[in-house]
Amino acid sequence: MNLLSTPIERDGSALPLLDDVTVAVEEDGVDLYYFNMDCGGFSGDLVAEEQERCSRFATERLRHRYWQSRLGMRRILSRYLGAPPHSLRFSQGQFGKPSLVGENLRFNLSHSDAWAGLAVSRQPVGFDCEASCREIDWEGLSASIAHRGEQILNRLSFYRVWTRKEAVMKQMGMGFQLDPRSFAVSTSDTLVDVWSECAVQHRKSSMQIRDVRAPDGLVASLATDSVCAVRVFNFRDGVFG
Repeated sequence: MNLLSTPIERDGSALPLLDDVTVAVEEDGVDLYYFNMDCGGFSGDLVAEEQERCSRFATERLRHRYWQSRLGMRRILSRYLGAPPHSLRFSQGQFGKPSLVGENLRFNLSHSDAWAGLAVSRQPVGFDCEASCREIDWEGLSASIAHRGEQILNRLSFYRVWTRKEAVMKQMGMGFQLDPRSFAVSTSDTLVDVWSECAVQHRKSSMQIRDVRAPDGLVASLATDSVCAVRVFNFRDGVFG
């Protein structure tokens, strides 16, 4: 199946289920998973710390989505590690980026509206997805993210620039400690599904960024240290394959 030429429907049904492929990330490659948090496809309990955090969300929908995103993340990562989902332990970097304790497996989770996406790799990876259909003051917000050489012309361009930049910021584990105005990315409002170099402060070498296919209504981008293969998977109707 050519993942880059097959349209993804709103439910993600054009993507293969996880059981259709080998669950082993290629050396320095990236495996990317989408799942719909509103479908309730994952069952089980979270660890006490996650349950406590879940209880602080203001609405039942937000609590449900958090529960599903954490269960989904644990379930997917556990398949790579051959360990029970509840046994995985996480720590946080200086600026809050989570990582697995005692494991040489990297990941990055993003979610927007009902969708969550999880990138898994052996190298540091940043991933961001955004629902591009939301009405926002993109012209007003552009000044807070645009490099002096960037010209953002429409709402979709804004969302694509935003995901490209946040993927970089997340890959470095810095979040907004890295000013998105300090580096430039493509401002194209179309899918740029080829790797390109991105020069960023605090790095001796350039980073690699690219857009990736996403369910209808989302835009998404990846950032890594080096060019690599990308595989995209889905949990159809929210159910783990």
